[in-house]
Amino acid sequence: VEFVGKVLSSLPQELALLSPSLIELNLCNNRLGPEFPTVICTLTSLRKLDLQGNKITTVGPHVSSLKALEEVKMDTNGLKELPTQLTSLPAIKELSLSYNAITSIDIN
Repeated sequence: VEFVGKVLSSLPQELALLSPSLIELNLCNNRLGPEFPTVICTLTSLRKLDLQGNKITTVGPHVSSLKALEEVKMDTNGLKELPTQLTSLPAIKELSLSYNAITSIDIN
């Protein structure tokens, strides 16, 4: 499903009705944020998520429910630190965070 450049600032809770069939979601170039949209965390079959060009500054612990997620693109948001909730997902293969405000990475 693609909602690219639609100027979305929030997502409807009805998006959860697309689970478990939704495996790709492209929400780039919207106005989502500052928090990672929690309704996305109900999409437990999601494998690819594109949130580039939004206003997301924080990623909460609820992201851990996305166990099938393999690819996340969150370039050009407002992240200030590496979201460990995403790096610890069991299926993650690609995590793109370019053009954010991340200044250090804690490897411990």
